[in-house]
Amino acid sequence: MLDLPSNLVNTIQESVENQLEKNSLKDFIASGIHKASQEDQSIYLVFSFPFEKIDPLTLLEILTIDDSFRYYWERKDLQLSLSGAGSVIHFKGSGDNRFKDIADQSKDIIKKTLVYKACDHTLAGINFLGGFSFFDDMESKNWQDFGSANFIVPEWLYIQHKNKNILTLTIQISPEETYESVYSTVRGKLDEISEKMINPTSSDASHNKISYEVVEKPDAYQHWKDSVNKATDLISNKEFEKIVLAREIEVKADRPISPTRLLHQLSEQYETSYCFLLQYNNDSAFMGCSPERLASFQANFVLAEGLAGSISRGTSSDEDANLAEKLLKSAKNREEHQYVVKAIEDHLKQFTEQIDYPEIPVIKKFVNVQHLYTPITAWMNTKVDPLAILEQLHPTPAVGGAPRDNALPWIKKLENFDRGWYAGPVGWYNPNGRGEFCVGIRSGLIQSNIARFYAGCGIVADSKPHMEWEETNLKLIPMLSAVKNA
Repeated sequence: MLDLPSNLVNTIQESVENQLEKNSLKDFIASGIHKASQEDQSIYLVFSFPFEKIDPLTLLEILTIDDSFRYYWERKDLQLSLSGAGSVIHFKGSGDNRFKDIADQSKDIIKKTLVYKACDHTLAGINFLGGFSFFDDMESKNWQDFGSANFIVPEWLYIQHKNKNILTLTIQISPEETYESVYSTVRGKLDEISEKMINPTSSDASHNKISYEVVEKPDAYQHWKDSVNKATDLISNKEFEKIVLAREIEVKADRPISPTRLLHQLSEQYETSYCFLLQYNNDSAFMGCSPERLASFQANFVLAEGLAGSISRGTSSDEDANLAEKLLKSAKNREEHQYVVKAIEDHLKQFTEQIDYPEIPVIKKFVNVQHLYTPITAWMNTKVDPLAILEQLHPTPAVGGAPRDNALPWIKKLENFDRGWYAGPVGWYNPNGRGEFCVGIRSGLIQSNIARFYAGCGIVADSKPHMEWEETNLKLIPMLSAVKNA
């Protein structure tokens, strides 16, 4: 339960009153009513206010109710977190054109939106939260709540970025609205949020650790061995140069698994990873702690990265350094890494030739694993829709294969499960040119007391099934340890 100090309680109440009494807010509401009336259609009003510093994950727990959309995004080392809930606008895409469908729909939404900003920040205003499945279509009913592309504008969104704390509310108004009805709605939402913060209720009375068992098909390893051997045969036959194969494990717990409790564990341990949660209803939640950025956007500047080639961490500083050196000298891992860097460069060249990255990768260390890492930056010549860039980048050879079009059809043939949103682009974007998407790895699908966790690795010509199996075990540790310690 959140225990707020009395001075903060008073500050929250005073902040709400101050925001509501501003003439600029009253003028904005009046202009929104006029726009809806003139256009004879419902429009959206977005209000961004400076707010008090509150733990974003705790806020998510105390402000949400069952069966509502919940979203969380965090990179602690970048001092950035977003938490939000409720659904005012919900839009989807499917098939080959799903990225363009989402881009077009968001542009239409922006045309019907007015924004009030009581704070100056590129994250203030409307933000679109969601993601995409790995493939254009999905077959498993486990992922039916997510679809191929799924985005939300939430009822409320709380953002922390360095020393800025922003609360954004979004409402829909009709042409028949009056000033009094809109003002009452905004005041009611702010009062409700402040009341729940001042008098929080615990969402889960149980604090005992979960008991669980890991379930995997009896022939899982044999299937894996056969798939890896088949993949290396295909590589020898020049079908493709690299393919990423993944496996799925199932965790059965003795009671429903709380996604936010798992998220808390992940957030505490993986400060340089993207901790994320997407929950479109109370039945399913997709969450994880991805180490891999797909793309970050800021105006015409794009930041991507190559992250491929893995080895475990050492139990001492000497062993850790030796393992890192071994990774840097590994021909197999350097080859795998270079596929990723080259593919990202080729796809970004469609938008610009001003692309920079170091020739030699460095080591990026996480709690239980270290990777070869190459940061890639690009400056766009013109303003390019971020989703058009995402469509070109996804999937990189780090989660798909190379050449991409040759490898992808074989993933479905060689894996024995539907990836769903595993390894798909997950993140957010807005009309201010800001956005960030990670690759949905080190992740799992939570459904009541059952969790499905996923891990994959790159298969090249000299890959050995048992070594790749152990690499996937290493990559499953974050999610399994989160369940164990939640």
